[in-house]
Amino acid sequence: MDELVQDVKALLAAGQAVIVVGSGVSVASSAPVAGKGPVASWAGLLRAGLAHAGALGALNEGQVRRYQGLLEDGDTEDFVTVAHRVEKALGAPQGGEFKRWLRETVGALKVRDPQLIQAIAALGAPIVTLNYDGLLEQVTGLGPLTWREGSEVERWLRGQEHGVLHLHGYWKQPQSVVLGVRSYEDILRDGHAQTVMRALWTTRSLVFVGCGGTTEDPNLGALLTWAGRTFSGSEYRRYRLCRASEVEAVRRAHPPEQRVVPLVYGAEYGELTGFLRRLVVREVDGGGASAEATVETPMVSGSSAGQGAATPAPSGSPAVGGLTDQAILTELFYSLFADRRDLRQTFSRWRGYEEVVLAIPGPDASNDVAAAKVAEVLERKGFVDEAFFNLLVTALRRREKDIRQAQRAILGPR
Repeated sequence: MDELVQDVKALLAAGQAVIVVGSGVSVASSAPVAGKGPVASWAGLLRAGLAHAGALGALNEGQVRRYQGLLEDGDTEDFVTVAHRVEKALGAPQGGEFKRWLRETVGALKVRDPQLIQAIAALGAPIVTLNYDGLLEQVTGLGPLTWREGSEVERWLRGQEHGVLHLHGYWKQPQSVVLGVRSYEDILRDGHAQTVMRALWTTRSLVFVGCGGTTEDPNLGALLTWAGRTFSGSEYRRYRLCRASEVEAVRRAHPPEQRVVPLVYGAEYGELTGFLRRLVVREVDGGGASAEATVETPMVSGSSAGQGAATPAPSGSPAVGGLTDQAILTELFYSLFADRRDLRQTFSRWRGYEEVVLAIPGPDASNDVAAAKVAEVLERKGFVDEAFFNLLVTALRRREKDIRQAQRAILGPR
């Protein structure tokens, strides 16, 4: 198993991995919606849909009971059948009731515990999700992209656009939501969407997190079938994270030709966050070697941990050229990061900087405003020490000269 873990770490370090997030992450990160129940799961969402359609009279009591029975004991095909009835009853995709139902269910989900999503973001890999909700966006500050946004998705594939790619749609864009038979037929017929999924499979190693039975749905199932025919002899692995008790089930779900390998993160679901944190890698020397991140939390002033951590100057104190420490940091961040999304993505990679990430302003903020906010929080929390500047150099090796100049201005000569 250590060999597989090291392979995933190497893929992450080389920028060759894409994280595919399933409904298990949403279930673990959110609370039930008042009056609607646990709608983060597919089954919970469909139960809420049946109740909504029944309340409107679009389905009678007998139909609601019959379809609820399919959700209790059915397979993926039964779920798709129920989803089709919900779509039809609520007038998807343009019907007002369908839009309202999405808004009041998956659109109403809020993050209760951000730690799992923070651990996913800290991996520094592009994120793809099969979920309709915006929980990933709430924590990472990234924007949503759907399979219907052709040009933007192409830019995302090339690394020129940041965002969370929603392969099965996003609740605010009802036409993008892939729920029942009709919408699955739409995405399976969409040449661009299918090509994007195949491009992801061909150029990256997918790591499935919290997916469970999601990999058996018609759209992803079609991709896996194609991959099994096309890449049966491939040397490259894809990984599906699972509990120890699920290994055999994952192997049965993915025949060898699909090249999807189970990777155990522990015995209980609660161990997933810690496992993901241990996958984070960073450069540790000038030779480009990689290792597991050793900085668990930012070094505060006066800390004896780390390598020669220095005490930062007091907030607002004079520095070189008459600038305050905060002004120096603001100018540095403004020059290092193209926009607030780059700023957020970088800080999300490091454990212990969650408060800094959450303080980064929303999409309407300019780069200089975002840079100033990050500088203010870092200094106020006492995070500005030698260990912090070492992290910056690791992330932006080509800008080491500028980073070290700012370090000397704030901390003095090493």
